[in-house]
Amino acid sequence: MKRNFYTRRLIISVAVLFAAAVVFTTESSAQRRDYMTTDEIELVRENQALDTRVAVIVKMIDRRFRAMGTDVGGSKPRSDEVWGPEPTGTTVELYSDINRLLEKAIEDVEGVVERGHGQFVPEKNRDRIIPRAMDELTKAARRYLPVLKAAGEKTRDEKEFGAIAGAVEYCEMILEAAAKK
Repeated sequence: MKRNFYTRRLIISVAVLFAAAVVFTTESSAQRRDYMTTDEIELVRENQALDTRVAVIVKMIDRRFRAMGTDVGGSKPRSDEVWGPEPTGTTVELYSDINRLLEKAIEDVEGVVERGHGQFVPEKNRDRIIPRAMDELTKAARRYLPVLKAAGEKTRDEKEFGAIAGAVEYCEMILEAAAKK
């Protein structure tokens, strides 16, 4: 009788561990999606100066909106050879990409402001490059905010709403920082 109890307990434990492994494997593979295409990653690497780097990130965000069929008034990249194919994904994935790209742009600007100079800004150009990067990001945030708020009001998907809400928060942070300067 005791042996049967331990056998049953072992089987249940193995089943629980197997179920947990499946759940965590599924979640981690869903999280592995890169928010930049291979060609876009190369463009970021090539554009190390903060102002051009931010401009590239803004165009990446514009591409995600275009992939969803949403016009945010951004410029269209001139060549598919440089940018590669349009990004693909569900609306949740594309809004998540937008959220992460806004976060990346903010982190890049904040990093330069905190350090004062470095690989993104040669010390002699600091006074010109940081304001240009902030202007580019501010203009983009002004374009994105109304579109994101409208999308947030329409969606019924919790994950999509979370990604949109994060992007809205980043746009508001950018506009708030621009207003303080």
